[in-house]
Amino acid sequence: MNKKSILGIVLALAAIAAIGVFRFLGSSDMLKEVKLPDAVTVKGYVGGEKMGFLANDAVKKILDKKYRITIDAHKKGSVEMVKDPVYRTPDTDFFWPSNFVCVEWFKKTGGISKGADVIFNSPIVLYCPSKVADALIKIGVVKVQEDVHYIVDFPKLVDLAINRTKWKDIDLPMIPGSIKVLSTDPAQSNSGNIFFGLLANVLYGDVVGAATIGDILPKIKAYYDRMGFQQKSSGDIFDLFISNPYTYPLLVGYENQLIEYAIQNSNDYSIDFLKKNIRTLYPQPTVWSSHPLIAVNEKGQRLMEALKDPEIQQIAWEKHGFRSSVKGIRNDPSKHKVSGLPEVITSIIQMPSAETMDIILNTIKQ
Repeated sequence: MNKKSILGIVLALAAIAAIGVFRFLGSSDMLKEVKLPDAVTVKGYVGGEKMGFLANDAVKKILDKKYRITIDAHKKGSVEMVKDPVYRTPDTDFFWPSNFVCVEWFKKTGGISKGADVIFNSPIVLYCPSKVADALIKIGVVKVQEDVHYIVDFPKLVDLAINRTKWKDIDLPMIPGSIKVLSTDPAQSNSGNIFFGLLANVLYGDVVGAATIGDILPKIKAYYDRMGFQQKSSGDIFDLFISNPYTYPLLVGYENQLIEYAIQNSNDYSIDFLKKNIRTLYPQPTVWSSHPLIAVNEKGQRLMEALKDPEIQQIAWEKHGFRSSVKGIRNDPSKHKVSGLPEVITSIIQMPSAETMDIILNTIKQ
């Protein structure tokens, strides 16, 4: 048999094999077209601390290419967005506040949803200038363990604030007035709301409830009255702190805020400034800001599931400092240039219930 004949036989067999494979695959699902879902724009209200994450080009690309989702996000205080029915318009698909008490409030005020789920977490921390941290270490309020600054005597810090102890009395004469732990407005913003829940727990000595809150309400009210004007946005107040840390010598914030700032301002001068001048204090215990997304409809549900994508969750930590809520995603502190980050948050206390927080808010606003 000559070479041409052999070649002809080989080509014929290859053609027969190709036809067989095509028929086999054609009868299976392997060659069926992978149909992407319809493209949608999902509109909702979001706590200000998450706007940078939603503006991340990598996040937007994954949501678009993989899930066919574009987000139309509007910044709003967490408490305000869930309690005020004015935001429940027909074209609103989701609400993304910053703690699970807000989910309770949403339901209590007539909100109807198709579910809520935590997307990621961020513990509540206190930010301060390094000299303030050093002074608090000297009086036993703060202790440094493995480069992390922990508030080991939070009740003492609260007592200093309630008793109007002067900054000069803890060897900080350059700071005028008395010690305050400043937060955003607890009636409108999540970080302030969570802090007042934590404050109530500290004063009570455990998670306080509606039946046990009565005795400590006067102290909470007195503390609130000392605060003066309070910002509505944790992002806005943090920007003021970074521009001059002594504007708010002890400021309530989210752990992710300093991480995100360092990522966005990663030049040597900015990082050196942060390491020398800014300290993150972790209350023991602290409270999770749990960032649950409330899905109003099916579009909101699509977004809720998409945001739990492992690649998006990794971006949330490495580019914005949010700790993952999804199994298998490691939050490695070495990914960040900010020092003093614990790998695991071990000391957590639950927030008071929505009913108890309503009692607190009604009292302080009187």
